[in-house]
Amino acid sequence: MRGDEKMADAMRVEVESQIGILRKRLKKAHAGKVGGVHKSRTELRRIRTELDTMGHTAYGSGVMARLAERLRDAERSLAKTRDVDVLLADLRAHARDAARGDAQSLGAVIARLEARRGRSAKRARKALNRRARDELAGAVRVAMKPKNVVALRPKNPARAAPELVRHFMHQEVWRRYDALRAYDARLPADVATLHKLRSACRELRFTLEAFEDAAPGLAPIARALHRLQDEMGELHDHQIAIDLLERWLHKRKIARSRALDRYLARRAEARDELRSRSEPRWLGVLGETFRLRLARALEPDARATDREPLLAA
Repeated sequence: MRGDEKMADAMRVEVESQIGILRKRLKKAHAGKVGGVHKSRTELRRIRTELDTMGHTAYGSGVMARLAERLRDAERSLAKTRDVDVLLADLRAHARDAARGDAQSLGAVIARLEARRGRSAKRARKALNRRARDELAGAVRVAMKPKNVVALRPKNPARAAPELVRHFMHQEVWRRYDALRAYDARLPADVATLHKLRSACRELRFTLEAFEDAAPGLAPIARALHRLQDEMGELHDHQIAIDLLERWLHKRKIARSRALDRYLARRAEARDELRSRSEPRWLGVLGETFRLRLARALEPDARATDREPLLAA
């Protein structure tokens, strides 16, 4: 979005372009394709973030909030399938590299995961059939009609009101950052809290990407946040895997074995090592240096580069 565009028009064009991408990805997710599931969830989250921005700037907040909740429901319908896909890919790779006895022992766990994947994918297909996908895309387009634009018209014609992208950019970026910064009161955090911090990080990143054309200096910050988000996502994936398998062991849905114990130990070790390595970076996002870089990047003439240490190495 360019800084001199009207915010309502720029956001409408932005979201309309994303809806076309979403429809293609949801179709692949409906067909059960692993990449389609993951990319659909990413696109749903991006559009939800943009709808929230619209509701805080140029469009009615109630309309956008209700629509964002519909997208959240669609995203949730894919969550279990995505989590099983990640765990299956890792466990299959582990079994391929393991000794023959371990691989055979893990086969029963893989089979149960495959059955779980089949059930969750079936529910997702039902929730995201063609009619549901068409209705979702149609609802987004209806919400962006001119009747839902909230135009600020001061009674005094001599007064100005925010209207252009550049008029809202600082407000929206700092609103997202403040939501992220609130987690400094929850540190040290457990994995569940870090997952919510990651969500706030992702929403800030999507917002920075939306305003990149208006302030190019935001681009490298968005890329740094993406890398951090990926690390925190991997941390969460380790915990999801451990929790699910431990729950199945407790309920005796799977048998405990030395092979499975070794696999769980490896995931726990990887989780702890990743947390130790990445913690300075997410703490850095909450710090003064990051805020100063963000403030400078918000100026349209700023040209930050990837060579600048935005986050701790």
